[in-house]
Amino acid sequence: MLDWERGYLGDRHRDLAWTTAQQYGHWSEDGKTFLASGMAPVAELLDRYQEASGLSVDADRLRYHTIFNCYQIVVTALASSYRVVRLGKTHQDVLIAWIEAAAFGAMEELRRALEGER
Repeated sequence: MLDWERGYLGDRHRDLAWTTAQQYGHWSEDGKTFLASGMAPVAELLDRYQEASGLSVDADRLRYHTIFNCYQIVVTALASSYRVVRLGKTHQDVLIAWIEAAAFGAMEELRRALEGER
């Protein structure tokens, strides 16, 4: 599946940050391992990416884009939700409510990224 919503020519680490984001993955059935995009543990996914692409992953650039992506989600989700609620011009109330709630997960991921956690 391709999502071109925020598509642009830029640093591939931003795409990797989206792929490994907490809000787009889930925990393994035993609850012990986070699976990036539901596919593999983050380290394994990045190792496979490097092996398949021949491109190295720069941890500092990945961290920067993780922080940037989380910040962007928080700002756009909260600002959009507030605008839609105030103006009442949507037929997607349930979707907008979910998007606003998603901002809080992104805030937690942002906090962890700023503190150097993963």
